[in-house]
Amino acid sequence: MASIIGADRGDNMFIYKALSAVAAAAFGAALVLAIPGFSPEVEARTPAPVVKNDRLDIKPAAPTCAEQAWPYYDAGCLRSDRPNTQPRTVRIVTTDRVAR
Repeated sequence: MASIIGADRGDNMFIYKALSAVAAAAFGAALVLAIPGFSPEVEARTPAPVVKNDRLDIKPAAPTCAEQAWPYYDAGCLRSDRPNTQPRTVRIVTTDRVAR
């Protein structure tokens, strides 16, 4: 008889767990459905019109040639200001392994 009472108690515990799970799910569903009711109302409307300004766009001052980085040199920085100057000879580095 003791074994029957213990088995019965296990079945009752399962029912309590199942009912608790169903109640928790119902409470969660009710909470999810109730939360949007607390949010403020939203109106759909067009954005504010853009007001045209009479001022010209401000352009930043051009940096000096020393402040510019390669390859973004200004065209005025590519030539020398001195008259009758010849271009310098530069060293050419290649990946070719054959000596020339």
